[in-house]
Amino acid sequence: MKEIDDLDLVLLTPAVVREWTDEIAPRAAALLAASGYQGPIPDERGRVEEDGSLTIYVALPGGAEIGMSVLSLEWAWKQAH
Repeated sequence: MKEIDDLDLVLLTPAVVREWTDEIAPRAAALLAASGYQGPIPDERGRVEEDGSLTIYVALPGGAEIGMSVLSLEWAWKQAH
């Protein structure tokens, strides 16, 4: 698996961006707030899975993460990797 620290390196379909922005990111922020976390919200990260899908996630305190899986047809590298 390849870890991606900067999601600006990938292109995502509008549907994926909408789902992340409207559903997943607010849920991550709510979970962080509910846990009493008071630091900055961690940046989203990515992980390329063996099947070519992309997992976009936010690391939560205690080692948990909240994220979503993006099918290989819904994302691409902006430049060759």
